[in-house]
Amino acid sequence: MSLLHRQVRVFWPDLTAGQKVLGVGYASPCLRAWPGLQMNPVSVVLPHYDGVKRGGAGLRDSMVHTLVGEAGVLPFQSESFDRVVLMHAFQTQRQAVRLLREAAQVLRDDGRMILIFPAALTGRSRLKHTPFARELAFSSYTIKRLLDLACLKAERQEKMFFLPLTWECKNAHINFVSDIAGKMFVPGLGSLCVIEVVKNINAPLTLPLPVWQRRWRRYISHRPAFLRSFIR
Repeated sequence: MSLLHRQVRVFWPDLTAGQKVLGVGYASPCLRAWPGLQMNPVSVVLPHYDGVKRGGAGLRDSMVHTLVGEAGVLPFQSESFDRVVLMHAFQTQRQAVRLLREAAQVLRDDGRMILIFPAALTGRSRLKHTPFARELAFSSYTIKRLLDLACLKAERQEKMFFLPLTWECKNAHINFVSDIAGKMFVPGLGSLCVIEVVKNINAPLTLPLPVWQRRWRRYISHRPAFLRSFIR
């Protein structure tokens, strides 16, 4: 967790005391990276988290205000937070889009968001014995498509944990050196993705198809495959 704290502080080194921070999923461990905040961060734990199923075990945290909420309806007004962290939050791609849109709704226009999830390439297998091993993993193409659907865009991305966690040394300095070496020599093979995201105010809106085009596509969908190959 010390490596993750170091990484999110690299993304947000200027987090001031008056800014409001929200965590979604189960982000309380990550929110402790900024102990000097004037207002304690707020964490919305989703119902699929194991601690909720066990009756709230492990959800109490003196540094974070914790509540249980749904992915599609966050109980906050629009543009309420300066920063949002999503960790242990994604179950399916459809749920991820709905959650990203809801998180963008409560994020201010100049705010920033961090997404933390396992990488699609052997990410979960190298994160055994952690909650990430049971989560949905995304490739670079998939996460870009999900961000486009939520009218968001990635500003920068880093990957972490280039070795299986069972090989990691308990010395924090050695772990930091091995992480830097992985970013230098094999930057695409990290197990955990950390992406900083902002609102895409120039995102195109999806317009409805004209009536004639909808009818034409419906007609072609019942034709042989060689005819459908001509339609884009």
